[in-house]
Amino acid sequence: MEQYAAFYGNWHDYWGSYTWQPLSGRHRTLGDYRKAATRLEEMAAYPNPFDLAEEAAVRDSAGEH
Repeated sequence: MEQYAAFYGNWHDYWGSYTWQPLSGRHRTLGDYRKAATRLEEMAAYPNPFDLAEEAAVRDSAGEH
């Protein structure tokens, strides 16, 4: 849930973290699995934002722009 919350991007200032997002729909084992698999596929289609931030930090520390 934490990874999907970060992917969704709804930051909560009070809690200092991303707000968990519902997968939508009713809770059933097979349905929950399918929804989670769909969300993972959506997330996998995007580059990892943490990798991009790390690459930028390495470039900045090396004086590259």
